[in-house]
Amino acid sequence: MALNDKFFAISAAICTLLAAAGIQGRSWAATSIVCVGNSITAGSRLPDTTKRYPTLVYKMLGSTYLSKSIVNLSSPISLSNNGVSGRTLLKKGSQPYWIEPAFKQVFTIKPGIITLMLGTNDAKPVNWMRHYSEFESDYTAMVDTFSNISSRPKIILCIPPPIFKVRTSASDTITHSDSIMENGVVPIIKKIAALKGLPLIDTRTPLLSHADLFLDSLHPYPTGHEILADIFYEGIINGASNQIYKIKFLWYGNAPDVIGSGTDTADFIAALNGAN
Repeated sequence: MALNDKFFAISAAICTLLAAAGIQGRSWAATSIVCVGNSITAGSRLPDTTKRYPTLVYKMLGSTYLSKSIVNLSSPISLSNNGVSGRTLLKKGSQPYWIEPAFKQVFTIKPGIITLMLGTNDAKPVNWMRHYSEFESDYTAMVDTFSNISSRPKIILCIPPPIFKVRTSASDTITHSDSIMENGVVPIIKKIAALKGLPLIDTRTPLLSHADLFLDSLHPYPTGHEILADIFYEGIINGASNQIYKIKFLWYGNAPDVIGSGTDTADFIAALNGAN
C-alpha cells in the first residue's frame, strides 16, 4: 500500500484513538518558552546574542513546534531569554532573581514552557553558608509561583553546569564553589524534580570533563553554548509534554500493527514506512 494511501486509511483510526484518550483536537505545542537563569543563560560574556544557548535552542526548534496531538501538526512559538547576571534563587541571596523585572515579565508572557536554571550564584559561600537551609523552600516557592501562572506552564528544572575551579575575587574571597554546587544545590534540585514529578535537564554531567569549553571556569565559550543548546533542545522536546506521541497505528487489512514513537514528522513518516 502506498504511503499516502496508508496515511488516509488510518486517519480515522488515529482520531478515534486520540478521542478515546481525551486529546483529540488539543494542541500540546507551547506557544512561548521562557528561559529563566543567570549570566550563563543571559550570555553576558557573549556579545553576539545569536551564539547564546536560548537563541540556538529557538533556531533548533524552528519557527514551529510540533504538536503532540498529531491532528494539529504545529503552531508558532516564541522564546524569551530571561536570564539576569549574578542572580540567585535564594530570596535573601546577594542578588535575588525574585525582585528582577525579568521575573515579573514571565507572568506577562504567560509561557507554555519555563526552563529554570538558577543555583550557580547560590553556590557562593556568602550566600550558601548564610541561607542554605532556605534554598529548598525558596526553590519550591519559585516552582509553585510559576505553576500558578494562568497558562499553566510546563516547568523544566535544570541542573547548572559545573564550576571548574574555586573562583576567587581580587581579595581572595571565594566567589563560587563547585563543592557547594555538587553537594548542596544539585541534590535539592533533583529532590524537588522527583517530588513534583517535573522534567529535569542535567547540564552538569555531560560537561564535567569539558573545562576547555569555559572561558573563566564558569561561563561557556560559544562552543559550550552549542552543547548547552543541544542539551536544552532534547530536554524541551522530551520534557515539554507527557504526550510526545506514542500511538498504535492501526491499518486496514492484514498488515501488522506498528508502534510509532518520536517527536517530529520524520518519526511519524518512519513509522509509516516501517509497515511496508
